[in-house]
Amino acid sequence: MLITVELIDGNRVTVFQEGLENLLEHNLVKRFKRKSGWAIVGFDPIRSNPSLQISFDGYERRHQNHSTRILQ
Repeated sequence: MLITVELIDGNRVTVFQEGLENLLEHNLVKRFKRKSGWAIVGFDPIRSNPSLQISFDGYERRHQNHSTRILQ
């Protein structure tokens, strides 16, 4: 699917999803067109690539058996 993107320099380009993700990673996108209208970067919620998220190195407290946590 092709997506219309307005870059921070004002130019408009049409890219595939992978191209949009690449432009977003490099902070080159001002807004992009969705079915519901324009999504503004920094204002509207935008899904991010999970592989780019920083992992958490702290103690994992979710989904643990309570007795397992006591024994640790």
